Amino acid sequence: MLDQLEELGFYPRRARVSCLQAHSKSLVHKDAATNNYMARIHIPLITNKKCVHICQGKSLHMPADGSVYIMWVNVWHQIRNDSDEDRYHIIMDAYDTKHVTNNFKYMGDIKLLEEDAIAYRKNVDAVTLTPEEIAYFDKIKSKFVTKKE
Repeated sequence: MLDQLEELGFYPRRARVSCLQAHSKSLVHKDAATNNYMARIHIPLITNKKCVHICQGKSLHMPADGSVYIMWVNVWHQIRNDSDEDRYHIIMDAYDTKHVTNNFKYMGDIKLLEEDAIAYRKNVDAVTLTPEEIAYFDKIKSKFVTKKE
């Protein structure tokens, strides 16, 4: 899938599976400054009509029907799951480098973006955690990836 998106010119980065637990919501937030290019691809895996993305006063449900969505996340938005089931999406940053979309054309220098990503990765790799910090984060992580009984 990532290779296909790359061939199409979307330069996918930071791909992950995201779980929004039942009866939860994000804070209203922006993932980048308004003047920064920040588009994100969503591929719904498991969802239902009570799971929505709210942006600019509109609610969007993304069904898990094989569709792929791209949206700006440098604007105020929120995700909500008002259902009894966890919602799962594949999410990734995307840069339309071949200008195949009408609204998400990336006009920047992708080489600069790559250099920033390499520098960021070096900083992340340089971080060392104590055994106590690792145990703490494992405990928090389990809260978000374990289904409630």
